[in-house]
Amino acid sequence: MSNQTGLRNTVLALCVAAVVMLAVSLAVTVPVFLSSGRVTQAYPAPPPTGAEALGERAKMAAFLTAFQGGEQVKAINVVGVGTVKAKPDRAVVDLSVITRGDTAVEAYQLNAEKMNMVIAALKEAGIPENSMETTGYSLNPVWSYPKGEEPVIVGYECRNSLKVTLEDLSMVGEVIDRGVKAGANRVSSVSFTLSEQSREKLKVEALSLAVKDAKAKAETIAEAAGVTLVGPTSISLSSVPTPTPVIYKEAAFAGAAAPPQIIAPEELSVTVNVSVVYEFK
Repeated sequence: MSNQTGLRNTVLALCVAAVVMLAVSLAVTVPVFLSSGRVTQAYPAPPPTGAEALGERAKMAAFLTAFQGGEQVKAINVVGVGTVKAKPDRAVVDLSVITRGDTAVEAYQLNAEKMNMVIAALKEAGIPENSMETTGYSLNPVWSYPKGEEPVIVGYECRNSLKVTLEDLSMVGEVIDRGVKAGANRVSSVSFTLSEQSREKLKVEALSLAVKDAKAKAETIAEAAGVTLVGPTSISLSSVPTPTPVIYKEAAFAGAAAPPQIIAPEELSVTVNVSVVYEFK
């Protein structure tokens, strides 16, 4: 009996020792766990100030970070737009002579005679020959389709189109008037555009404005992010469009007893886009 009592006392002592050792272990382990930084606050953090604010700006700048060639590069990508306008300095009048004849030779000869008269009339108005060029010529049979019978050729039609380029925009009405009186029976279109020299000048000016616009945008982004621009690392130019001419189509002249008053547009424009990548620090 005394042996059993002694055994129970020994077991009880061991249990008490185990509890004490566990308590000591917890007392040592918990502070270490808390100091490791793995416990997250459950309440909102106060707004950042001072050095913390600078850290927030750095985080914002991180969103602008790009990857190039497998290396991390801090970059800002922007698109610059430049638009330039100018008054048209060229007018183009498209006249046509359309003739018909029983034979191809008859239609051709009649057409050549009338077109020569048109060209002569324009020369009398002071239009140089190098400002006129043929833009289309055709000689085709005219078919008839009797009901229940095979198609038959009933004649030939000859079409000859002439493009007249004018530096004096006020001459448009006179060119149409003289051309029609001399034998032209179709005014296909009148367009106002820019000379090659003027177009190139507009493109250069628009490109300069686009690059400046890209720089201004990059500086605004950098200032808002609290970073400093280093400079552009790449610049790519989109296709530069040709200024679209203003065109008056054939319908504008149909049935007109006299050439209509055609007013040139005040301005034509060209827009250039550039994509620029700026490095920052």
